[in-house]
Amino acid sequence: MRAKSNKVTYQDKCFHSLGHLVSDLLLLEIILRGALYNWNEKNNKTNNPNHHSFPKNKSFLDYKIGQKVPLNAITNYDTLGFLIKQFNKQVATNDPAKCVDASIVDIRDAIAHGRKAKVGNTYMTLIKFTQHKNGPPKVHLRYKLSNAWLQRQIAKVSAQIVIALMQAGAS
Repeated sequence: MRAKSNKVTYQDKCFHSLGHLVSDLLLLEIILRGALYNWNEKNNKTNNPNHHSFPKNKSFLDYKIGQKVPLNAITNYDTLGFLIKQFNKQVATNDPAKCVDASIVDIRDAIAHGRKAKVGNTYMTLIKFTQHKNGPPKVHLRYKLSNAWLQRQIAKVSAQIVIALMQAGAS
């Protein structure tokens, strides 16, 4: 029986980076949802029929499984792409240069809906296909999941987190 090695492999680094990227994407989403919720609270809630406030001194974290929650930016099923669009609509009125980069939606969607496969002993590939509405699916996105690529995506998403945090607090 061989002794287990504590050596960190390239694949270990890639999986760690992929987890970091997913975590950052989730963080960005909740920042956007929180900002949109707060903007709806601040700016006459009656303008948005899909915004219902949480009761005073209660947050979404206080609810238990099966409990009904108010419909709002925190609880709805809006996609990351739609959230970014709504967020950027609010931000663009003050400073269009401070909008969140919507291209990160492709990265998020590829991770959520793509197929990951390892190519030999070298790197993983992430492929996302189109839906098969009018004919067979096509390859929509293809990423080589090298640690360097993952680190660039982490940096890109981290920069968007900073922008979102700064704009959420500014409006």
